[in-house]
Amino acid sequence: MRHPVALLIVALALFATACSTKTSNQPLQATLRLELTECGTSNEQRASAVAVDRGPGNLAVTVAHAFDNIESFVVQEANGSTMTAELVHLDVDRDLAVIRLERGAAETLGVADPNVETTDVSLITYSNDDGPERKPASILRFVRLSLDGVGDRDGIELGADIESGDSGGPVIDDEGRLVGMVFATSRGDDRGWAVASNEIERAIDAATTPIPLVCR
Repeated sequence: MRHPVALLIVALALFATACSTKTSNQPLQATLRLELTECGTSNEQRASAVAVDRGPGNLAVTVAHAFDNIESFVVQEANGSTMTAELVHLDVDRDLAVIRLERGAAETLGVADPNVETTDVSLITYSNDDGPERKPASILRFVRLSLDGVGDRDGIELGADIESGDSGGPVIDDEGRLVGMVFATSRGDDRGWAVASNEIERAIDAATTPIPLVCR
């Protein structure tokens, strides 16, 4: 008969393995792709979003600039299934938007405490049609920043290979929490910028009623 302590150790080891597996897959399953149709055309734009476990439920955050001159959009999950959603918050100055999904995403991420600084991060993006992938990244510094003089906000300067379609991609820490969200990249070097978690929290708290999409 195996000793009870040995059985407990085995059980704890199996539990830890299961938790580790979930943590590694959770950010990928929580990352969504937006397919947005431009007004008056059949042209589609793409951006990323991330489902969060805060707010009244079924919320995801993404970039506001994705909704510029857009008449409709759908959300694609990592497994390829699609769903509808509605825009419930738009902050152009901070380049943040919040959408309400028609149903819960496969996974959600918690928002990291903005007072805990970390440099051990990665970026989740949709760089191809094979689904989300994890990219290595590093936090170069936490800054107050604007883009072309617009939107004074708390942000993060990142060292990462960021492509133009990666906007809305979540920056996550080693525990799978949302540290920031990419909104811009630098031309000519491997740098980019993300909105910090405290700005994301404020956007989630401000999400209310549906906002109509506006065509120019």
